Amino acid sequence: MAHQIELESITELSASEAAERLKQEGYNELPFIQHRQIWGIAIEIFQEPIFLLLLGCGVIYLFLGDAQEALILLGFVFFIVGINLYQ
Repeated sequence: MAHQIELESITELSASEAAERLKQEGYNELPFIQHRQIWGIAIEIFQEPIFLLLLGCGVIYLFLGDAQEALILLGFVFFIVGINLYQ
């Protein structure tokens, strides 16, 4: 029972200490999050290095003449982009 806290040792904040903390830290509320537009989210996704790498690999497959591999890779890439936009 070493972790047990004695209830007598717990005290509440005084009014002046509560006012001081309110002045320093502000209200106890979550910050407002601005809703992002779908185009902004899409631009962020398209700037990801892994997206650009996979897109480049798909294009290389196309230039090498392996259209089936390119379409499979690019299909999965754009499927994942769609999931990210939906989320």
